[in-house]
Amino acid sequence: MTRVAKSVADTECSYRLHRYSPSQCVALDAKVGETVFHKWQCDSPPVYNYLVHDCYVKSERSSVQILDSEGCEIDHHFLETPNYSRFNKQGVEAYVFQEMSVFKFPGEGNVIFQCKISLCDMENGASDCSAQLPPKCAKKKSTIAFREKRSTKPNPLVPSPAVVDQTAEIGNPTGARPRRNVVTTKQGFFMTLEVETRTLNVLLSENIRPENSVKYCDIS
Repeated sequence: MTRVAKSVADTECSYRLHRYSPSQCVALDAKVGETVFHKWQCDSPPVYNYLVHDCYVKSERSSVQILDSEGCEIDHHFLETPNYSRFNKQGVEAYVFQEMSVFKFPGEGNVIFQCKISLCDMENGASDCSAQLPPKCAKKKSTIAFREKRSTKPNPLVPSPAVVDQTAEIGNPTGARPRRNVVTTKQGFFMTLEVETRTLNVLLSENIRPENSVKYCDIS
């Protein structure tokens, strides 16, 4: 029986938050200050790498951009520029990842993360997308302000500063992860998809979590 290679046009991508490491279980909850690992992965053919860009963290009332259109960090207090090192290693599973210290928006519990992923044929000399992988980012100073209801007390739950759009809504309250949502293709790339994580329940206290925290992981 002859196996037919998957077409790049049929590529599916996923975006998950992992506990302990990018290869461990998927986090269903996390306490403020804990470390989780963002993991972006596509089943594209080996000659295709991908850029993670235009990322947002959203709650029911707030939205903050955390990676720009070039895939660079906007504020390292939220998320640093992702790590692309696994694309350069032979014999290892390819994916993009970055660790993050969990935060929450004031007065809100659940958050989701949304990103765009653009595929690039690294062997196509006619395309300039390969020069953008991995992204070449300069360290930025925090220059944008967090906007919330006025308060005289500092709030330690959300890294500051950041830009927040109070009109945004969580796009997927059920926690499902759309795996194939094709959007307008980023210039110079083959195809762009939009992905989001499951809803992450952010806890203020360890006392809220049962003793067996494995229950709050998904092995899939």
